[in-house]
Amino acid sequence: MTPLTHMAQGPRRRILVTGAAGYIGSALVRDLLELGHEVVAVDTMVFGERGLHAVANHPGLTVRRMDVRGLQREHLGGIHAIVDLAGIGDARAAELDPAWTHAVNHLARVRLAQLAPTAGVQRYILASSCCVYGNDNDNGRVNGSGVDTLAPSADDSPLDESSPTHPVGAYALANLKAEAAVLPLARPGFAPTVLRLATCHGLAPRTRFDLIANAMAEQALGERRITLPDAADTWHPLLQIDDASQAIIATLGAPLTSVARQIFNVGAGNLRTAEIARTVQLVLGSHITIQAAPLQARTASPPGRRIDFDKFTHLLGWRPQRELMQSVASLVDALDAGRVDSGPATRTQRWYEQALSVTAHSPGGQHAAAASHVPN
Repeated sequence: MTPLTHMAQGPRRRILVTGAAGYIGSALVRDLLELGHEVVAVDTMVFGERGLHAVANHPGLTVRRMDVRGLQREHLGGIHAIVDLAGIGDARAAELDPAWTHAVNHLARVRLAQLAPTAGVQRYILASSCCVYGNDNDNGRVNGSGVDTLAPSADDSPLDESSPTHPVGAYALANLKAEAAVLPLARPGFAPTVLRLATCHGLAPRTRFDLIANAMAEQALGERRITLPDAADTWHPLLQIDDASQAIIATLGAPLTSVARQIFNVGAGNLRTAEIARTVQLVLGSHITIQAAPLQARTASPPGRRIDFDKFTHLLGWRPQRELMQSVASLVDALDAGRVDSGPATRTQRWYEQALSVTAHSPGGQHAAAASHVPN
């Protein structure tokens, strides 16, 4: 029996999802409810409630509009598993206030993982990122897609979970620190697991348009051109959003002994920047032009490295099902029909810059505002 079959046919579980109204969270909540599970969705709704609109009246859903740092032991009663997606989910946005990123993406997650076993929670899944592999020579920069460009090496083999990590920037560093603190909490009956997710793409209840494939699709549809955000030969690990949700569900359905204290790279494959652009061009037609960004707007990082995703497939028996072209086509159709929001809240960095510029002049100041809005 595969993990997904187990989740579908097994007992009804009560699962707490933080960052539930976000890009990955909104897809995961929908899928868990469809499988018949109960979901406790925790989110401050800093990006709005659109991600949960379609399931708002579902009898299996409980919504807690709150800061994850306010969660107490009593909130975890009867919870079988926690999927921790809350945090600043964009490398550029994380640089707006590195101290705040440390508090949210590191300390808050560790606190929740420590609290979980005291309430009888059996599983804790930390959503991390492939960006922790960073840049081998420490001269990388955060690139235009919202993730760290991976480093070149004389050894061109893909990076697996045993490869050295070289976090660049507040986002990658907070993820890595959270991983290091959460995994040792494993004990009989409690299995913390780290999923280093690739850059997601595709249509979700709350879609983001600051991630490379989605951003290219939107620009191509609106402007009939694609501007490459970084070097054409930079590698990007990719994962379709529905596959991201299904990978989390597969982890939830796996035996505790298979996932306890484990790190998994999760992705469908690796494509270069130019290959992503050409895929979008194939979907929309040859009238779409592809051009390099001005030098001053491009990332100075050298070409990236590929990520190896075999461990997840070998241990859990699951592999991604959706191709980039299919994902882009669905997204373009939704954009063209006006069925997806592409407004300011779909761009994490800009949304926070706007929020900080408004609240910095309020009586509480910038950090008072940040404390009331935990990102998803």
